[in-house]
Amino acid sequence: MNNAEYLKLSNIGEGKKVLIKDIKDVQLKTFFAQLGIFVGQEVYVSKIAPFGSPIALNTVGIEIAVRKEDAEMVEVELV
Repeated sequence: MNNAEYLKLSNIGEGKKVLIKDIKDVQLKTFFAQLGIFVGQEVYVSKIAPFGSPIALNTVGIEIAVRKEDAEMVEVELV
């Protein structure tokens, strides 16, 4: 799958597992790294708020909430 075919995390449905392929924003990439989340890691979309934001992700034994605006900067691939 080439870069043009990756999905945005903001477009993934609840209950799906994805592989992080790229994080387009440096500050978000740093935030994720501080939590132990890196490109190449699998995450599970556990919950999505009624209006689409925030999006709850489970990975490496933690659950984090990501704003939809931030999730749009994360390219993923379905697992």
